[in-house]
Amino acid sequence: MDDIVSKTLDAGAETCVEPMRDSLRNRVSAEHKDGELVSALGKTTVKKNSKGNLNVKVGFNEPRSDGNVNAKIANVLEHGGRGGRQPARPWLKPIRKQLEENAKRAMEAEFSREVRQA
Repeated sequence: MDDIVSKTLDAGAETCVEPMRDSLRNRVSAEHKDGELVSALGKTTVKKNSKGNLNVKVGFNEPRSDGNVNAKIANVLEHGGRGGRQPARPWLKPIRKQLEENAKRAMEAEFSREVRQA
């Protein structure tokens, strides 16, 4: 059963990575146009936590080569900088609903496929 759940979770996460990269790529400022932020976005393998639950995460590899933190840079892009010094350039919020729908469809399809094969 863990194998079916792992494949299902992985299918859902996989559908999120490229749309998130595309959205991020369109919002990155010239300061971070080196591609490091976008290329650092990816997904983990499915892992079991201490409670026995399976998880997969979509996020950033850390740290950056310049010592900054990718998640912090992405957060500033999404919400803006302190005191309004940098305006928000949301890259995740505009696509969140579509990501959820795509992930659910992919997970339902993968689950059905795996159950039929079992």
